[in-house]
Amino acid sequence: MARLRFPQLAVRCSWCKAAPRDLCTNPQTGKPRGSGTHDARRIAWVMTTPCPECHATPGQPCTAHIRGNNIPLPDVHPTRAHAAEAAYAAQHAHDQQLQIAINPDGHR
Repeated sequence: MARLRFPQLAVRCSWCKAAPRDLCTNPQTGKPRGSGTHDARRIAWVMTTPCPECHATPGQPCTAHIRGNNIPLPDVHPTRAHAAEAAYAAQHAHDQQLQIAINPDGHR
């Protein structure tokens, strides 16, 4: 699998409705955003991993325990974002090693 320019392209953008693997677009003009993705898409991608801080399961928002209640947060905990990035990097490194093992000369 080829490495995506932005790993969050693996999920649909809830803001502009861009399909997985497609760049986010400006909702007013429909033009692709080449410099990044919407925060909503980044959050959705990070939420595909569990949160080591609040123990939110994949697909569930991070929460904060306030006055005895778990309150959903508008963003994810930084530790969850780092965990998602580390998992992506590890998978990419593994994929690269598989490709080298299969194609030692670098040809496809």
